[in-house]
Amino acid sequence: MTFIALHTEPQLWTVGSYVPAPPGPGVINGQRFEPVSDHNSQGEAVEYAAWMNGGPPPVSEVAARADAQREAARVIAEEADRRSLAALERVADALERMAKMQERATVALERMQDHAQFGPGR
Repeated sequence: MTFIALHTEPQLWTVGSYVPAPPGPGVINGQRFEPVSDHNSQGEAVEYAAWMNGGPPPVSEVAARADAQREAARVIAEEADRRSLAALERVADALERMAKMQERATVALERMQDHAQFGPGR
């Protein structure tokens, strides 16, 4: 199947291909034009048709893909930042709990030493 660009309306170029079709409106020599995309300029349409025929992607397609990749990278980075912040918050909570446990252990040790030195009821 070969894709072509046709000037279909003022300021409109359509990319498509001719496909086999039974006799009827719009059928010429047993084929009907099947559109796949519309473009505002001949250049855009020709680039797109060339791409559909196996050539390099048009500049607009490359730009759209780059934009999509940038957006995906932004989303991934935001998620990584969110997860990193959550992990840091968990570490801070754990350190705070450890500090409280150490404080309680110090108090308990001091009481045990007082008890051993002076006996119960001091």
